[in-house]
This record gives sequence, C-alpha cells and structure tokens, in this order.
Amino acid sequence: RSRRGAPALPVRAARARMPPAMAPWGGGGAPAQLLALAFAAGAEADSPADNMSVNQNSKEDLGIFISALTLNSCMTLGCLAVFTALRRFFPRVYSNNIVAGTAQMMSQEGWFSWVSASWSLTTEKAADIAGLDSALLLEACNLSMTICGVLTLPLCLVMCPINYYYGGGASGDDVLGSIDMSNVSEHHSWLYYVYAVVVWIVCVAVWWCMRRAQARFLKLRFAWLKQLPMPRAHTLLLENIPRGFRSNDKVREFLTGVLGPDAVADVQVLKLTGKLPKLVKTQDTMKKALYKAELQLEKDQVRPQHRLRVCGAKVDSIEHYTAGLQQLEPKIHEERDRVRAGIAGGVLHRGDNGFAHCAFVTFS
Repeated sequence: RSRRGAPALPVRAARARMPPAMAPWGGGGAPAQLLALAFAAGAEADSPADNMSVNQNSKEDLGIFISALTLNSCMTLGCLAVFTALRRFFPRVYSNNIVAGTAQMMSQEGWFSWVSASWSLTTEKAADIAGLDSALLLEACNLSMTICGVLTLPLCLVMCPINYYYGGGASGDDVLGSIDMSNVSEHHSWLYYVYAVVVWIVCVAVWWCMRRAQARFLKLRFAWLKQLPMPRAHTLLLENIPRGFRSNDKVREFLTGVLGPDAVADVQVLKLTGKLPKLVKTQDTMKKALYKAELQLEKDQVRPQHRLRVCGAKVDSIEHYTAGLQQLEPKIHEERDRVRAGIAGGVLHRGDNGFAHCAFVTFS
C-alpha cells in the first residue's frame, strides 16, 4: 500500500501498460501518479458505453419496443376518443369555427365527421380560416410527415434486409438489432461505404423537403402581407435613432431627404412618459378595488373594511379608495402636462421624459 493508504498495485500495473510515449512521466511524483491512475481507469473500461453508464442493446429490446409502441398507440387512440366526445358536448371550445360559420367545409353532424374534414383541409384553407400561424403549424406537421414518408419506407425496405443478411451478425441474439447498424461487424469490407452514401441521401432528401415546404409557405406569407390593412401594411419600426433626430419633424426631414418628399406619410416617435404609466396603473387598480367594495356594500348592506398593514387598524374601503383616487388625479394631470410640454419643446434627452430612440414610420 502507498503512504496515504491508497492501493499502489493498480498504479504499477497501469505503468506497465503505459505506451512508450508516456514513459518520461513514469518517474514518480504526484503528476505521474494521477496520470497513471487516469490511464488505468481508461484501460479497465471495456467500451465508451461503460464510461457513460449506457446500457448496450440486448435481446430484451424487442419486448420493450413493442410495449412502448402499444402504450403510445393506446394513448393516441384514447386522446382521439376523448376529443371526439368533447367535440359533441362542447362545440364552442372544440369546433367554434363551425358554429360561427367561418369553416364551411365541415359538418357538425356525425361523431367522426372531423376525420374527413381534417383529411381534406389544405394549408391555404387553414390560413384563410384560422390565420397564418395555424397554417405554419400545419405546414410543419406536414413537413415532418413528408420527411418520414420519404425516408422511412426506402430505408426500411433496403437497409434492413442488407443489415440482416450481410451485416455479419454483430448484434448476436438481439432480434431488434439484427436489422439495424448494430448488426454490422466492426471490420466489414463494404457496408460502411453504403452507409456513407445513405447519409448523403438522407441529407439531400431533408434539404429538398424543407426547400419545397418553405417555397410553398412563402406564397402564403406574401399573400398575407399584401392583404394587411393600412396603415399596418406600410408601417415599420425604426430603432436606434440618434439623440439629435429624436423628434417627429427630424425623422421626417431625414427620411424625406433620402427617399423623396412623398415617401413618408406619418412619423410617430415613441415618448418616454416617466412616472405616468405607474400612476395610471395605480389608478386603475384603485378603481377596480372601489368597484369591488361598492358591490360588496350592495350585497351585504355593510360597508367593507380592510387593513392597510397586517397589524394595523381597519379602514373603510370605499372612503380609502375614493380618497386615493382624488389624490392621484392631480398627480396624473401634472405628469401628463409635463410630458406634453417636453414633447412640444423638441428634442430632449432621455432623462427629461422626451422622445425615445424608436419611431413608427408609415410610408406612402
């Protein structure tokens, strides 16, 4: 044993197994001891799976796969059954577009009428009925199904038999692994070149499917942009405006000088309102609390009370909130007038509650 009680035999055995390139480090000392222990740990490991504590494939994998497939299939069928039932009892939640008359291609009659309607639904119809975001979600699902359809059947029909008959039997008694790459022996002469070609085929197929889906969706995107109402269709958010240009007139003057006198229809530079939003939010909170207290008085015929502090005395809720609103009103007017005066004064710095660095610009 070593001086500190650690076993010294693995270290000497590790040194014996060290390659010649590491011989200069074997003279002794703490670095040599640590290096020898690290080499011993790596030499005793059988595979990378042992280092990462990952279980390798075994003959029980087929049963686990069938169990997981059965469980997921039952969950999917259960969700579809629940949706079918809830759609009949809660049509406003699960088929509101039909009730509202927005979706005309689907009938409310029949338990499974949604199956044919969903099968015949196109991305264009979804964009017209539910909006472009819903159409994008459907297009993403269609893209995933297309990729699976394009790749799954050819790979299963071609590569699985090749792995089974020509892989070399590296999977042993693993039935599920006999049709995948784990059945290919380590020093196979030609099958790894086939997999190199398959990887490129998969990459090209996925790229083609994505480009095709993107081109189809861009048509819907451009059509949606062209249908936007004014002024939304011609308005942009301009950011990082220099301090010397933070006013409506300055931004308009700059843009008309660059794009032409008739290019800009309207400019609205965002305002820094200081304490005004907080005061208005406090006012809204007090109004809601006052309304609630008045309803409580009408219901119980007793003036409601509450504590301002945990251990403080109770106060009349209606009087408290009414007085608070009366105190807030002049503060809000004063802050609003100060903001308006700062805006009317032209270009101000950030601390003066003037203009921000962003502006909405509407073009002609």
